Amino acid sequence: MKHKVEQLTKLYFYFLSSSQPSQGFTLTELLVAVFAGGIIISTLLAQTVDFLKIDLKDSAQANTQQEMRNALNFIARDLREAVYVYDGTELAALESHLPDFGSNRKPIIAFWKIERLPYIEDSDSKYQLPGDCENDTLTDNNSDGDLDEERTNCKNLKIERSTYTLVTYIQNTTGPSASTVWQGQSRLERFELRKYQPDALDKLTRTTGYIDPRQESTFADWPNDPITLSSLQSNLPTDTAETLVDFVAAYNDASITASSCPTNYTRTPTDSNYKSFYACVRSSTADNAINQDVTLYLTGNAYGQSGILDQNAYVPQLETQVISRGVIDKNPTN
Repeated sequence: MKHKVEQLTKLYFYFLSSSQPSQGFTLTELLVAVFAGGIIISTLLAQTVDFLKIDLKDSAQANTQQEMRNALNFIARDLREAVYVYDGTELAALESHLPDFGSNRKPIIAFWKIERLPYIEDSDSKYQLPGDCENDTLTDNNSDGDLDEERTNCKNLKIERSTYTLVTYIQNTTGPSASTVWQGQSRLERFELRKYQPDALDKLTRTTGYIDPRQESTFADWPNDPITLSSLQSNLPTDTAETLVDFVAAYNDASITASSCPTNYTRTPTDSNYKSFYACVRSSTADNAINQDVTLYLTGNAYGQSGILDQNAYVPQLETQVISRGVIDKNPTN
C-alpha cells in the first residue's frame, strides 16, 4: 500500500513539473493530475480510517481489560472476608435455596462473610439498631405472638454489632439487548442476602429467605435443619442482584482454555461449559488447619463496545488467588 502511494505521488508531481508554465496545462494533463491526486487522497483516507479502527479496538480492549481487573479485585476483596466458601458441588445443592435467577443467570461462586452493623451509614433511625430493645416496635419474625426472642437477639446484636451475609456472584448470559444498557456478551452480578432488611434495621425485620447459619443451621448444610436436614425456608429470597461489570466474554466461548483445578480443589461451577468466569475452591473439609483459598479466572471481550464489530476482541485471561480470613471451625494443631 505504501509503495503504491509513493508511485502515484511521483507520477502526480511528474505531470505537474513536465508542463511548461508559459503554455499552461492541457486538458489531458489536468484530468490525469486530478485522477492521480484523487487516488492518493482516497488511499491516505482509507489508511487513516484503518488506523483509527485499530486504535479504537486497542483502546476498547484496554478499557475492557481494566474493567475486568477492577471487577476481579472487587471480588477478591469480598472473598478475603469470607468465613465459608462453597465449592462447586455444594453450590449446586445451594442453588435451589437462592432466588430464581432464571435460565440465563448462573451462580458461579457463593460464600458467607461477617458484616458489621448497621449495614448502611445513614443518620436516619430506620438504618440504625433499635435504641431500646424492650420497645414494642420490633418485628415478630418467628410469628410466635411475643417478642421475647426478638428482644434477646436485639441485646446480643448491640454487643456483637455484626451478622452473617451470604454473597453470590452470578454470570448473566443474556447478551446484548436493545432494552438494556448492557451490551456485552455476558456480565457479572452480585447478590447478597443479609439477615435484616437494611432500611428496617430499627425494627429488626428479618429478610425473606434468610436462615442464620450459626444459630439455626450450619454453613455446609444451609438452610437445612442440622438434625432433620429439612429446609427451614418458608420462602425463597427476593432477587436483588446488581450488575458489577459488563463485557465479560461469552460463558461457553470455545476460544477460551479453562485450567484444571488441583487436588483438594473443586471447580465452581461444576459445569465445565462456563469458561469465562469460574473458580477453583479448596474444599472446606480438605484440611481444617488451613484457611480456604480460591483461585478466580475471568476473561473479557470488548465486542459490543462503541465501534467494536469484531467478535474476537478478547482480552487476556486474568487470574488471582485469594485466601479467606475466616477462622470458624479451624484447628491449627492438626
